[in-house]
Amino acid sequence: MIPHAGRLLSVLALSVVLGLLSDDPRALAIREGWTAALGGLFGLCMLVTVVVGKPAQLTLGRTIAEVKRGAEGAAAWAARWDTDVRFRRGLRIDTAV
Repeated sequence: MIPHAGRLLSVLALSVVLGLLSDDPRALAIREGWTAALGGLFGLCMLVTVVVGKPAQLTLGRTIAEVKRGAEGAAAWAARWDTDVRFRRGLRIDTAV
């Protein structure tokens, strides 16, 4: 699932649940905090992948390459990690940003 779609679905589900449980407008204000918390968690996960293992952008880029260019394109994208120092550095910077 696309990370943004998961966040959107969780915010929508929380909004519906809060709306059913309470008609207090303050309860719906929690939704904004929930969105910020999920965004922060997503950002933290992205930063962790820069330091530990392979950056998340490598996996996301491989998925895009597979959709656009097929299995061969995805394999070529992933193979660059092992051979291209500039590619690795660029993905780490891109993921951190």
